[in-house]
Amino acid sequence: MSYDALLKSIRDKIKKYNYNSVNFDLALLKEDRFWKILFSRIVFDIRNQGQQKSLLNEGIFRIEKISLDIDNFFAFFEYLKLVDVNKVSFPGSFEKISKDMFFKFGNYKLCFFGNFPGFNIMFNGRDRAKNHCGLEKPIHFVNYYIQNSVMPKSYNEINLSDCEPPHRNVFEAVNHFWGTNWQQYNLSSNNCGIYMPIYDASIAEVNVKKNRFMIRVETDSNRVKTDELSISLIANSNSKKYSEKHKLRDVKNGINVDFNPSYATIYLNRGHQMLDEYHYNPSSNTFVEPTQQSTILEIQKSNFPTELKLHPKIVKVSEKLFHDGYYSQAIFEAVKVLEKEIKTRSGIRDKSGVPLVNHVFNEKRPILKIVEGDDQEHVDEREGFRFLYMGTFQGIKNPKSHSTQHLKDSTKALEYLAFLSLLMKRLDESKKC
Repeated sequence: MSYDALLKSIRDKIKKYNYNSVNFDLALLKEDRFWKILFSRIVFDIRNQGQQKSLLNEGIFRIEKISLDIDNFFAFFEYLKLVDVNKVSFPGSFEKISKDMFFKFGNYKLCFFGNFPGFNIMFNGRDRAKNHCGLEKPIHFVNYYIQNSVMPKSYNEINLSDCEPPHRNVFEAVNHFWGTNWQQYNLSSNNCGIYMPIYDASIAEVNVKKNRFMIRVETDSNRVKTDELSISLIANSNSKKYSEKHKLRDVKNGINVDFNPSYATIYLNRGHQMLDEYHYNPSSNTFVEPTQQSTILEIQKSNFPTELKLHPKIVKVSEKLFHDGYYSQAIFEAVKVLEKEIKTRSGIRDKSGVPLVNHVFNEKRPILKIVEGDDQEHVDEREGFRFLYMGTFQGIKNPKSHSTQHLKDSTKALEYLAFLSLLMKRLDESKKC
């Protein structure tokens, strides 16, 4: 899919769900006279919002909500084409960025230099949307990654203890205002999701009592009538027996099954259109994926004679995406955290990708050494790993790479993550020259 095809898909969603505005939630940090994007999310809305609302203003750190109408969002989307990393190169510092690489949001001019790792619009049910991005609605979404480095020292030194309510750090402040549960490692991805919520109806709660599913649905009575909706479910492997649609008569509904389910996927439908899906797990009363989409840990245990321990930073940024079946994004996030770690350990922040690797692991004047020693075998090992890191950024991180862009094989995805984990572990063992 291309920019034009993605824009057509977004236009179709706007028409289908009657969106009237787009809210840009922005956590901004001022560095060297420039406002940089620390966290961001873009959320379509059915209401006409005000233009700008400041949620927190603490000097060099601010949390803003800036609303654009649909036409201005289209202008912003056209702007993203101009700042795609595959078309233009980052000049090395914000001082050298040309004016057309900034987009005006209210009182701010911000740089969204980055790319779409894939142009596919994906779907998350309400539970996942709440867990991943703080939105209590089912969402269609597409990920956009901002190549916008913010120095850790800048946000670690910000004191928010005098706020009301007080916050320990910028991450806690963002979570408070956005309903998210992000941690510091989320900065490694710099993911700016474009979210298109479904406001019509959603599954709010699921419980099982004596083999009876109790399902509570929330609806917007101005957009949909309860009798237009239906529920269907897949419980364990009994997809045919229980998948027929059950018409809703009330917002609280019950479906009987003749066994104690180990998992279930419940679907909320409006005619032939699915509005929401909910993954029920009786042990935790939260969603899980059916067994065909195993977690990283489950695949490690089932495919290897001994447990494979991936690097914790790889697991942090990739596990949820892997668990949800977004294997390409899981791999892409892992590569980005590897790149972030190389920058942190080397102190080189004005380069990325292959140029970064060639500079940091330079054969004659390296900044980091994977292994010390001057004999030929150590020199060859260092040079070999330099090529491995180069290949990672040239091949795996490349959004146009056919090998990872539409990856559906969970085992192959794990193999990529294991390789990236090895590179991360060797980086941990490296010495700065």
